[in-house]
Amino acid sequence: MGPEALGGSYVEGTIHSRYVQCISEQSWIAQFLSRSLEQVDDEEWLMEVGNIMGDKDVVVSRYSAFPEEKSFLYKCMGVMMRKSNHKQFVQKHLDVLFSTVKHTIQVEREVCVSAFCCAESWP
Repeated sequence: MGPEALGGSYVEGTIHSRYVQCISEQSWIAQFLSRSLEQVDDEEWLMEVGNIMGDKDVVVSRYSAFPEEKSFLYKCMGVMMRKSNHKQFVQKHLDVLFSTVKHTIQVEREVCVSAFCCAESWP
């Protein structure tokens, strides 16, 4: 039985399984980032990496057409904010989050909230 016989369910199942795999990989990478920041334990390095990730011009120019990738970037920014001890760093990245999120795209809204929750647990 080929994909034609299964109709849309074959394609939908394939897309769903790739989506689940992508989410799993993103979670693993976010955990890796978090643990790496703990091991490196260097606030200057964290801020340098975070400033590269959170450059507003880069977020707008490179990610505006890719909401899934932009959402993953937001997750990573949330991890960086949670690990930082600098209030200005956290404020700057919250500004980037709220000024670049497309509120009409559900995945961006949801991840923006989760990144904000990470920052909310800031020391």
